[in-house]
Amino acid sequence: MTGSGDLAQDAKGRLHVAWASSEQGVSCGVYARTGTRSSSWFGRSTTLFKTRSDEHEPENVTLAAGADGRGVAVWGEPGPEPNAGHV
Repeated sequence: MTGSGDLAQDAKGRLHVAWASSEQGVSCGVYARTGTRSSSWFGRSTTLFKTRSDEHEPENVTLAAGADGRGVAVWGEPGPEPNAGHV
């Protein structure tokens, strides 16, 4: 992880993580979660958002996980619009 991130746990004990990453001119919002077994590591990560624009670089990622393992990730953008962001 090279940027901001957040961690949440759902009712079944799975850990969910989302973060912003920026490398070589590409910025991304990324998500991963563990399995239900206590020995499970994080599975494959999923790119939620990807950009080459500095104005749309994801920042301040926040994550919420529901009891069913679903959830939502939100983040802001440093662009000219003060309330710009994604859900």
